[in-house]
Amino acid sequence: MVKLGRINGTEVMVNAELIETVEATPDTIITLTSGKKLMVMESVDQVVEKVMAYRRSLLAPEGDLGGHPTMGGSGTGVGLPTPQPASPTLVQLEGAPGPTKAGGPDHF
Repeated sequence: MVKLGRINGTEVMVNAELIETVEATPDTIITLTSGKKLMVMESVDQVVEKVMAYRRSLLAPEGDLGGHPTMGGSGTGVGLPTPQPASPTLVQLEGAPGPTKAGGPDHF
């Protein structure tokens, strides 16, 4: 969802996935896939940038929402630390001389 301003000054959240076209006539008109049209205060370039920022936030590593302010980040691209994968677990195989990495060549 992207936050946009209507011509009357109110804010509206628009599902970016449903935007079909954005045109300047000179007002900015957004046409949704349903055929509904919205007139907004932002320029075409601003709408495109907001949609791109939203889509980038969907591709951000888990826990990192820093690239999109409306998704809980600061908008700086620096968000929460990305969780690191756990180190491989060592297991004692029955009859083996010592621990080996799980999933290693000796682990069946």
